[in-house]
Amino acid sequence: MEMALKGSKDYQRSENDHNYSLEKYISLGHVHGLKYLGRKGKFERYFWISVLLAMLAFTVYVVFSAITTTPVHLTPRPLNTLPFPAITICPETKAQKKFADFTKAYRIITNDKSNETLSDEEMPRIEALSQICDPHMLEDKKLNEQPTPGKEFLEILREISYPNFILFCKYRGIVQGCNELFKEIVTDDGICYTFNMLDLIKSDNNTKASWSVTNGYENENFVTYPRRAFSGSDNGMNVVIDIPKTETDYLCRGPVQGYKLKIHSADEFPVFGYGYQRIPPQKEVLVSVTPEITSLKENCIDTNEKPLKHFTEYTYKNCMTECLSSFVLSKCGCVKFSMVHENDTEICNQHQTSCVSDAFLSFYTSNKFKNEFFCDCKPSCKSLKFKTSVSQSDYNHNRVFEAYGVDVNEEFPNSQMSRLIVYLEDDFYMTSSNQNYPQETFIDKIAKIGGLLAFFLGASLISFIEIFFYLFKRCFS
Repeated sequence: MEMALKGSKDYQRSENDHNYSLEKYISLGHVHGLKYLGRKGKFERYFWISVLLAMLAFTVYVVFSAITTTPVHLTPRPLNTLPFPAITICPETKAQKKFADFTKAYRIITNDKSNETLSDEEMPRIEALSQICDPHMLEDKKLNEQPTPGKEFLEILREISYPNFILFCKYRGIVQGCNELFKEIVTDDGICYTFNMLDLIKSDNNTKASWSVTNGYENENFVTYPRRAFSGSDNGMNVVIDIPKTETDYLCRGPVQGYKLKIHSADEFPVFGYGYQRIPPQKEVLVSVTPEITSLKENCIDTNEKPLKHFTEYTYKNCMTECLSSFVLSKCGCVKFSMVHENDTEICNQHQTSCVSDAFLSFYTSNKFKNEFFCDCKPSCKSLKFKTSVSQSDYNHNRVFEAYGVDVNEEFPNSQMSRLIVYLEDDFYMTSSNQNYPQETFIDKIAKIGGLLAFFLGASLISFIEIFFYLFKRCFS
């Protein structure tokens, strides 16, 4: 019956009408490339089928990306509404040799044939110093059967560190006392000195900050803390630093000497493990700084939304610093002397150095800690970053002293002075945000989709009406 029906003249006429209608639509349709599908040549037909399918797929991808991507809006702001960047400097020379000579101690400890031993006074100093020298040097050596308590390390490091290596300070064109501008700070790189950083470690003596990245400055006073930013090298920070050559210990810190430099926001605690710049001996380092405030809309944490346990201000890196401290404490039962901790937390001694190193490696190579410790350290919804451009040249301080008729070796014996200049270049900075950008209207999205369809397929709304009309007619005719 079915075969008879298909063989009837009416059925053949219907099929011929449908074929004619399809060929007619293909040849007259407004979508580019369709007319080639009715050609008899197989290569030509298959080629255009491939092209149209590829263009259709690519168009769907581009249209989806275009309507789901949120544009970033850049807005210029006056520079003096921001604080000058915080500057943290750490010398590579970690100890005065008259108190702790690491090279000498290393030779005594590693030479089994030597009859020399470290005195009871030298032993705890070398134990403390081994925490910030290259960790592999004495990591497997137990210097003392009864290790020095870790809580004593910090006081020992302060005692043996080289004092007053910042000789000259000039900020905004005014010479000021370096002790007034730079404050001592304990970092993962030992005893360092920082300028213009907020009081970040929680204590009973915290002073209320007059600036936050979310709300800006509380008042319009120009004399405030943290100090406001002004443009130009004359309004920057100019410091001269020096540690005599005779204090250099190449075994402690390796072949690269001088100073580590970190430029960071006033609300961020400096962690040199995240990166830094260098100030070589007898060089002038010029750092041009460009601030940028970034605002996020999703998957971020507002600074007031998640109070931290040890820091007064929330930033992603402050949160990660706390998380690392908790991780090391859980693995070793103690923390490194430079980590944030409770007053009753045990500080790792020299015997526990290898455990701390293993915990650091595990923390940075495993993602499991996020689930174990619920750190939930997301980027700040509003954050201040500083981009830097660094140049350097020789600093011939000896020639300057000679020009003044001063014997530099008498005033500063074995000196190898360096100079650092940090300044902001522009009067304005850019804020990047996707929060306040005008929302696209329905007409905007239709126009965007229509333009992409016309560009890639040569199609319009009429083209889709034609396709719908043809399919409707084919189904119900």
